[in-house]
Amino acid sequence: MRFVFYCSKFPPQPGGAGIDAYYLGRDLSEDGHEVHVVCEHAPGLKKFEKLNDRYSIYRVAVPLIKNRGSGAYFLSLCAGIARRGIRVINKENIDIVHCHDTATGIAGLITKFITRKPTVFKFGGSMTYEYLCNSNMNGWDPAVGESWAWENSTGMAKSVLGIEKQFFIRFDKIYPIAQYLVDILKKHLDLPNGKVKLIHNGIDTKSIRKENFKNIKNDLKINKMIFTGVRFVKYKGVHVLIEACKPILQKLNAHLVIAGDGPERATLKKMAAGCENIIFSGNLSWEDNMNYVRSADVFVLPTLVDKTPSSLMEALAMETPCITSEIDGVRELIAPGCGITVEPNNSDALADKICWVLEHPDEAKKMGKRGREFIINEFRWDLTADKIKELYAELSHETGK
Repeated sequence: MRFVFYCSKFPPQPGGAGIDAYYLGRDLSEDGHEVHVVCEHAPGLKKFEKLNDRYSIYRVAVPLIKNRGSGAYFLSLCAGIARRGIRVINKENIDIVHCHDTATGIAGLITKFITRKPTVFKFGGSMTYEYLCNSNMNGWDPAVGESWAWENSTGMAKSVLGIEKQFFIRFDKIYPIAQYLVDILKKHLDLPNGKVKLIHNGIDTKSIRKENFKNIKNDLKINKMIFTGVRFVKYKGVHVLIEACKPILQKLNAHLVIAGDGPERATLKKMAAGCENIIFSGNLSWEDNMNYVRSADVFVLPTLVDKTPSSLMEALAMETPCITSEIDGVRELIAPGCGITVEPNNSDALADKICWVLEHPDEAKKMGKRGREFIINEFRWDLTADKIKELYAELSHETGK
């Protein structure tokens, strides 16, 4: 079979959706299928390359818009991905289009309208909720969650929701990556039986293990390291982590290292101003990010809303002790004794748990080992890949492809 994948970011750019697309494309091409990925271009990357004879990458640039967080950039990127994707579909006689993130859903809609190709959509989070988080609306609290956004959106947000609902109405197969996302669709849309199937994210636990990465803590001249790597948007809760860490870092002789970038960068740096023990590393390649995760004494994901984030699964697979928020989606990754969850948006509770991990290294190490065992048993990549391939087979049978 021949596939086109749409994803906003693709390795070496960081991002869970792109990493999943990379692994799936690798597996399919090794099985004899053809895979063509259409994604965002970034400086230093080739606009076209082949990973093997059956695995091609097309990167789309948006040269006239410098602000990558703007709505204009987002829409231009979607249009560019759709334009390139349609050309690939026509040239390569593609069988299935697979949108790997919500950001490329609009590109998928354009493609579906023009080509009528069977389309699979990975539901990794609400575009309406993302819009509300980025709109700087007075009084908006990201902690209210995605279901609230679907039930209470007005004005422009309601228009965005109308577009988003078209993803689920028009795409042939949808797989949410967390149970609560399945529940949102069941509550708000009357979709045919068999159209929606829960498929959690998965990671390659054979390659993601601490033996395969460097411990760089000595190179950084850091004694104890608290690490997080996320996109700088309000709902990822980095501001909560900074509030938790500022009073305790000197006492613990520790540093907080924050990787990533995004629209909240200036706000977060202002919050951290004056604290020399907080380091912003900027965007990291996937491999560099893994070196930081492997080196950390604790990985913290203080998110207010999330699904089954690959960053947390990677840290668990690396045996790094993990602290995250007790919220829908994320709690599916933390079995008893395999990590620590705290009330979201509670910096005092988060500080207490960070102190415990750093002050009890032996217990934390055992927790890290249990975390890896749980990920291997429940969220191994091959389990996820098999379910996606089953979805393809169902779609091929239904469409005669």
